[in-house]
Formats: sequence, structure tokens, C-alpha cells
Amino acid sequence: MGDSEKSTRATSGGRTHLRIHLINGSVRSIKCTERVEIQDIVRLVVSRINADANVVSKHFAIRMLHERTGEAYWLAFNLTLGDVRQRYESRYPREEWRFMSK
Repeated sequence: MGDSEKSTRATSGGRTHLRIHLINGSVRSIKCTERVEIQDIVRLVVSRINADANVVSKHFAIRMLHERTGEAYWLAFNLTLGDVRQRYESRYPREEWRFMSK
């Protein structure tokens, strides 16, 4: 997987560059910390597609997908990105996971 295709990568200042793959095939990139909750990531992504984030975000979710094995996990809104990394990214390298919004 090339650098431009990675779903996450570290940036300066303890922030992570996270790529969210949308159902229409487009990708939204955000920078966030390990403390951000999944619900806040969903709200941010939804607001960037010109929707009312407070109303519409209730109909979206984020799923982590490991494409090579097909393992997939729906992420609970109250988890932080740090929680997700601790639970799931220990199984495979960070760059092998893809975050998808549905």
C-alpha cells in the first residue's frame, strides 16, 4: 500500500492524519488526536459533505476494515481513536487498516 493510500499516519504534535473512505468512493482526510471520540470524527466528516452534522451524523458510522483478511469492526461512538488503536491495531500494522464511513 503506497503512502497516499494509507488510512492513518502520524503527524507532528501528536496528531494523526486519518483518511475516511466514503460509500461513494471519495475520501475525506482529517487530523485528530488519540483522544477524539468516534462520534466527533463522524460529525466532522458529515459536516464536510454539506449536511447538518447534528441531525445526519446519527445515520452514519465508521467501520474499520482489514482488506487482506476481510476482518471488519463497526466502531462504537463512545470509543476514542486511542481505544480503537489499542483494541484493533495491535492485530495488524496501522497502515493495513482502512476506515470506512457508511
